[in-house]
Amino acid sequence: MKSTPKLKVRSTRRLKHLIAMAGLSSKGMAENVDITPAYASAIVNGGSYPSPVLAGRIVSLLNSHLNTNFLINDLFF
Repeated sequence: MKSTPKLKVRSTRRLKHLIAMAGLSSKGMAENVDITPAYASAIVNGGSYPSPVLAGRIVSLLNSHLNTNFLINDLFF
């Protein structure tokens, strides 16, 4: 069985700042990317690592709210 690769947040401080700048909370982000608030909080605080698909949804959400062009590699590794 293959395991799905997981990505780590490059900077929890930066991710928290971007979420706030987008006018969202961890809970609001969770609702928008279809995950639980607890899982969103764990990702934002560096305690959980999202799949590349989920990381892409987070980046897309931030890009749409902030009118930016972040790539997954800008926020996750």
